[in-house]
Amino acid sequence: FWLSWDKKRDAYQFSKLCGKALPADMKLIDSGYEMVTGTWGEVDVGTTDTAKYKEYENADGTATFSVQEWAFETEYSKGFYINKEYVSVEKDSEVTESILDKMDTIKKLKFIGPIGWILGNLLLYMPIFDIKILNDVRDVLTWPYIVAGSIVLGIIVVCAFIISRTMR
Repeated sequence: FWLSWDKKRDAYQFSKLCGKALPADMKLIDSGYEMVTGTWGEVDVGTTDTAKYKEYENADGTATFSVQEWAFETEYSKGFYINKEYVSVEKDSEVTESILDKMDTIKKLKFIGPIGWILGNLLLYMPIFDIKILNDVRDVLTWPYIVAGSIVLGIIVVCAFIISRTMR
C-alpha cells in the first residue's frame, strides 16, 4: 500500500498493487512522466527515479487504476482519493504487530507464489512426458536410475524446505 499526493485533485491517493487487467468502467484521465521527489518508509524507489504513467478513473472519479512503467518493472495499482484533511503524517508513528505480520506474510507470498506456480506446472504437465522420454534423457546424461530418481526427489525436498523456512 502507498499514499501519494495528487496536485490536480488537491488530495491524497491511497493505492495498492493489483492485476494488470484494466476495469471496464475506467477512462484514461492523465498520462506522462513522473519523478519521485520524496519517500517515507520502506520503498523500492529512490528520489529522482522516473516512470512513465497512465492514470485511469471511473465515471464518478472515486476509484483509480494506474500503470507505472519504471526502468526495472511495470506496476499496476488500484486505489481511491482521500481528502487532505483526513491525512496526517506522524514522524514517530508506531507500526503494530498485526501490520508487521501482514507485511511479512505478503513479502513471503511474493517469494513463494512463483515457486508454487512452477511446482504446480511441473506436477500438472509431468504425466505428458512418457517413460521413454525420461529414459532417453537419463541415457543422454549417462545417469543410473538411482541417481536420476534421487535428483528429482532432492529438488522436491529442497523446494519444500525453502517454502517451510520462508513461512516461519
